[in-house]
Amino acid sequence: MAALSLRAGIPHLFRTYQAPKNRTYNCTIWESARATTAAPAFFKRIVIGEPAASHPYIDGGVGCNNPITQVLEEASLVFPDRQVACIISIGAGQADTICIPEPRGLQRVLPLDVVEAMQEIATDCERSAETVARRFQGTSNVYFRYNVEQGLQNVGLAQWERLDEVTAHTEHYLRMVEVDQKLGDGVAALQARRNAISTAKIGT
Repeated sequence: MAALSLRAGIPHLFRTYQAPKNRTYNCTIWESARATTAAPAFFKRIVIGEPAASHPYIDGGVGCNNPITQVLEEASLVFPDRQVACIISIGAGQADTICIPEPRGLQRVLPLDVVEAMQEIATDCERSAETVARRFQGTSNVYFRYNVEQGLQNVGLAQWERLDEVTAHTEHYLRMVEVDQKLGDGVAALQARRNAISTAKIGT
């Protein structure tokens, strides 16, 4: 994301391929990796671009934590006359419900609950997932979303030492009957490689 312009949650795409429009500066791989990992709470922003037209960038998780919409739009832009068999979206675990409790005591003066809720909204993934799910609800076995529903709500971004918890909850999720069936449907769609939907339609 461009650090100086976060409006509408539109990410800045650094490509390794040619696109018919919205071309961007041809940065190095390490620069794009550094930009996409520049989470404000952990790493400094990075300035990328020509000397006279450079800009600071931060992690795309701020405002665009689930880039499924951008992926579909990019596929439609770059491959306008192709067919898609299926779309698979893999989440990082269901987050807690976002809410703003009634302010009490100090919260009336210093509304930290509101600040926290705004941070959660800015990094929420489910809005994009729900939007895309609604887009494809009339087309069976095209869009598949896999996301661990329970157990990962309190595992923070920097808590790498809790990887065993992530593994355990993920394995439990995959063993659930409904998820197992959905996995089978996704695998079948990948193997069949049928022309389910055109790229011209997936981007809108």
